[in-house]
Amino acid sequence: MTPVAPAVSGAMIRDLLLCERKAALDIPGEPSLRDPVSAFTRMLWREGLQRRHPGVCGEDEIELIFASERCTDIYAIIAKRTDWPLSSYGIKSIAKACGFEWEDVDPGGANSIEWYDRFVETGDGALRNRIVAYNRDDVIASQVVRDALEELETTGVIASFRRPAI
Repeated sequence: MTPVAPAVSGAMIRDLLLCERKAALDIPGEPSLRDPVSAFTRMLWREGLQRRHPGVCGEDEIELIFASERCTDIYAIIAKRTDWPLSSYGIKSIAKACGFEWEDVDPGGANSIEWYDRFVETGDGALRNRIVAYNRDDVIASQVVRDALEELETTGVIASFRRPAI
């Protein structure tokens, strides 16, 4: 199989992953925490990704995605409203403390970029499957964190929380 150059490159994905904060959907919260033009969207335009990759999506599509009332920055809620006995407030740390385990033994944004670049070079289906599993796990982890925040708001505790080993 001869790999075909994708419309989205590993460099573009790397730029997206280097964003300080990521948006997530369906997090309950008050309007003061909602940012209609999220940090993620501003980063996209600041780095010029849409201009460099106009075939991926247009300005109207970006606005439609991030203008939704359902779009809330999870990090802002975690940082402003909660306190965790963790060294990081990133999605991986919080989701793991809430009982989620990634399928991959070495998950991470930088790793997924390398897997993607290697997949583009080789067409190796195993790498594609690893990327898909990693992305699926990130979506599930976001849901786990969302559910944990909702449980914390509703009951005052997160039943699945596991204090990290020292």
